Amino acid sequence: MKLEVCCTSSSCCSIALQSGAAAVELCSALSCGGLTPSVSAVSKVALLHSDYPTAHITVLVRPRPSDFIYTPAEKDLIISDVKTFASLGIHSVTVGCLTPSLHLDSPFLKKITELGVEVTLHRCVDDVLSYGTMSPESLIDSAATSGVSRILTSGGEKFGVEGMLNISKMVEYAKEHYPLMTIVACGGIDEDGIGEFKEKGIEFVHVGSSVMVVDEVVNKSPLFHSEKKIVSASKVSSLINKINNPTTPSTSKKNYYDLTPYLIEKTVLKILEKSNDTLTKKQSGLRIHLSLKSDVPEIINQIVGLAVYKKEPDALNVTRSILEVDGFGMERQFYCLLLRDEVSGEGCGFAFFYFAYSTWEGRVLYLEDLYIEEKRRGRGAGGVVMKTLAEVAKGLECKRFVWQALDWNTPAIEFYEKIGAEVLKEWVSLRMDEEAINKFLES
Repeated sequence: MKLEVCCTSSSCCSIALQSGAAAVELCSALSCGGLTPSVSAVSKVALLHSDYPTAHITVLVRPRPSDFIYTPAEKDLIISDVKTFASLGIHSVTVGCLTPSLHLDSPFLKKITELGVEVTLHRCVDDVLSYGTMSPESLIDSAATSGVSRILTSGGEKFGVEGMLNISKMVEYAKEHYPLMTIVACGGIDEDGIGEFKEKGIEFVHVGSSVMVVDEVVNKSPLFHSEKKIVSASKVSSLINKINNPTTPSTSKKNYYDLTPYLIEKTVLKILEKSNDTLTKKQSGLRIHLSLKSDVPEIINQIVGLAVYKKEPDALNVTRSILEVDGFGMERQFYCLLLRDEVSGEGCGFAFFYFAYSTWEGRVLYLEDLYIEEKRRGRGAGGVVMKTLAEVAKGLECKRFVWQALDWNTPAIEFYEKIGAEVLKEWVSLRMDEEAINKFLES
């Protein structure tokens, strides 16, 4: 079994190789999943080939964060970077490019391999596997046709231990049909998981073995805050020791998820597949959707309906621009499930939720509002929505699922008690509105 270490500088690459890593990947900006490193960093790494001639040294070529659907100009930039790195002596790059339909962009990948470099297909493949636009086998076929020789993947999951079944399938398929292709497992792989990968016949694992270093001098400046990651030689050595002396635990170590918008959306969408099957049996033509930015006008319609139901039609202050920024901007503040009649296209309910935190328990899913139009009530739609949210809470390791109900809303309270919710009569809700906040601050 071999170890590949992700590095952000030539010195980190050197430390990793000195510690026994079989391969290194050079990149920058690990905080957003890695971007193309500088030419000077690549030129320094190229010198390591003479000191470690058998090592596999690759450079990530990714011009920007976010998705892997590139414009023609971005593709030209990728080609230019690959040519530059090849001229410096780096003949292995890690790239990825998808079509708008989330298939591999095979023609573009072929252009890169035709430049005479070895290509590793990075974790864009996990988007493909996650959304099911290609099977593991068809993905490998497409990659091989494009000339790709390595695939880096977590099996379509956030963590490699959870995508191990898909990774194993890919390894077996590649061995049978493309024996020269290497499947590299990645995604939060630590010491406790390495034994399991080796047991499954997965021979190459990609890890991050860095520690955070903070520059205290720079951090005294009011303008700058300096943090950087460097490879820890002891971490690399410990991982290599685990490879050579594996002990497979009886149960996998449970990773605690970083609650990113990508993970939340992926979890919700997967749960909705089952929820909508159930809902269709109860009310034909009705489906639950995870809202998009284009749904904001419909979200407002549903909020207005809720305001009327709560006898507060004039209390609505939220605007379209506020919802677009807070729900679909860089820092998402909420998520919304929309209930829609697929025949008429009209919305008929919504669930507005976000994530909070308990000092006692940890992560909490908070349901701000649930509203079902009157004509749709009493036929199971509300129960399906609540089960969907409960599944999301469970899937994202939330310790509590919390919401409130108005004390006069007897039907809602009876419904919530029927599904097993506890009414916390000893708790009193307190709040300040905007005017109260200002008065308090002025006092």
